[in-house]
Amino acid sequence: MATLTPSGNHPAMEIADVDGVSISGILFDAGLGSPSLLVVGPQGSSGDHSANPTALFDLSCRVGGAIPKAQASNCFMINSNNVIMDNVWIWRADHASDTTWTGWDVNPSDNGITVNGNDVTAYGLFVEHFEKFQTEWNGERGSTYFYQSEIPYDVPSQAAWKQPSGENGYPSYKVGENVTTHSAKGLGVYSVFSKAANIELENAISTPASPKIDMYNMVTVWISGQPEQIPTSINHVLNGRGDKADNHTGPGNPSFLVS
Repeated sequence: MATLTPSGNHPAMEIADVDGVSISGILFDAGLGSPSLLVVGPQGSSGDHSANPTALFDLSCRVGGAIPKAQASNCFMINSNNVIMDNVWIWRADHASDTTWTGWDVNPSDNGITVNGNDVTAYGLFVEHFEKFQTEWNGERGSTYFYQSEIPYDVPSQAAWKQPSGENGYPSYKVGENVTTHSAKGLGVYSVFSKAANIELENAISTPASPKIDMYNMVTVWISGQPEQIPTSINHVLNGRGDKADNHTGPGNPSFLVS
């Protein structure tokens, strides 16, 4: 794939708040400290692009693994309204051919994708291993159809992976507290913990309590933990609902939540 890597502490690509941009077939590879690698629209974008939306499809983003000490705070920042995404894979490296190139403090990255624009739609969104939210959705009337996510493998301790509120872990799919309307269908969140520590994720998915937020067909799976005798778990699927997935239930016993 064509690969773009920023040479300094800036995005690899920025798109203005305009109609009809199409970006496809690119791998965005982190350099040494960008705030975001792809920025769609400046902060505060307000244009209506419903008649001719921007389309992002067949794109990947990688933080670490290919470049020593690669860092980025966030892979994709979507500020424009009416953006459509299709087949987007966003990944913070948890392994590489050179093992010194990855690690909790070696290639840090907070979020995979942050959506601030309204009326944004994602078809096939894959976000993995970031140190806070994999997906943070702050815009209104967002929609996701099929979401796959592994939370970070390399959490060193529970103290290192705890929200300011005190809640253990960061939900993979986080709908912002001020959002009133959102829809997502077909979400899977999985855990693999590679450090010898008792790690819990309280909620795989988190949304505000709003009658216009609809979440359907969700699943969590505990895949593995090292060593397996140390308890690790995803405690709930959504907002305190859904059974625990842990090293006792095992990979063959996922936790399902229909809605």
